[in-house]
Amino acid sequence: NDFGSLADAGTVYCAKCNNVSYKDMNLSHYNYHGVYFFNTTNSSVNNVTANSNIFGIYLERSSNNTLTNITTTSNTYGIYFTTNSTNNNIKDGNISSSSYDVYAASTSINNVLTNCTYVLAKESINSGSTIIRRWYYQAYVNDSNSIAVSNANVTGYDVFGSQDFRIVTNS
Repeated sequence: NDFGSLADAGTVYCAKCNNVSYKDMNLSHYNYHGVYFFNTTNSSVNNVTANSNIFGIYLERSSNNTLTNITTTSNTYGIYFTTNSTNNNIKDGNISSSSYDVYAASTSINNVLTNCTYVLAKESINSGSTIIRRWYYQAYVNDSNSIAVSNANVTGYDVFGSQDFRIVTNS
């Protein structure tokens, strides 16, 4: 079910939903939740702004959902995963909240944040929960004359010094 644009919805509650789609929402009305998914699966939210709520995005017992182009500001919690919320994907997010940007509680595992900007110090992951962080990456290798270099080796390392990727440019 595609609910299309809900421009100024205020709050979106989705309980026991499957395969629903919401887009183009402004959920900035000092509510308890901006988006609340309860026991919701295989659903999507695109282009959402959730400001000045207690919870910007709240997923409880919800799995395999995709939320894209999400902005949360001035909420107590930006994105909150709880009670077995698993395998959800948050893409292209800008998360800035007063207490916690990202919070994972109660065995919420394998939730992926791709290309999401937030303050790591405002992330809380409880025991038994996991958050996977990913970013888009492009490397350009140029010589001193700003000419692209073909077949250059590019290796990326994580903060622990472990090799994360290795590619060869194909300019």
